[in-house]
Amino acid sequence: MNIIGKTYLGSDIKSIEITKSIIPNSKSILITGMHHAREPMSFSMNLFIILKLLREYSMSNENALKLLRTRNLYFIPIINVDGYKANNLCYEKEKVLEKCQIRKNRNNNFNNNCY
Repeated sequence: MNIIGKTYLGSDIKSIEITKSIIPNSKSILITGMHHAREPMSFSMNLFIILKLLREYSMSNENALKLLRTRNLYFIPIINVDGYKANNLCYEKEKVLEKCQIRKNRNNNFNNNCY
């Protein structure tokens, strides 16, 4: 697990790298999740892909072996860490899921011309 940056509120943005590439300068694949804090399925899909890939690799599945030999895989399961934390804190307080549907990150300094 690597820390690749900080969010607006200072939380760590973490990534997972999986590679056994034997090819110099091999191509990379980036898979990200939870851009929107109320969509946790994309986080779950990141974890599912990682676990599936590692399971298939451990079983010497030829497709998994080829993928890991020829590519560098990078996963960022949660990009919107601040929004995810805000939803969790809201739910701990309110206990009503419908009230805790924050989608955006917590940066309130945005340009009105960009959406």
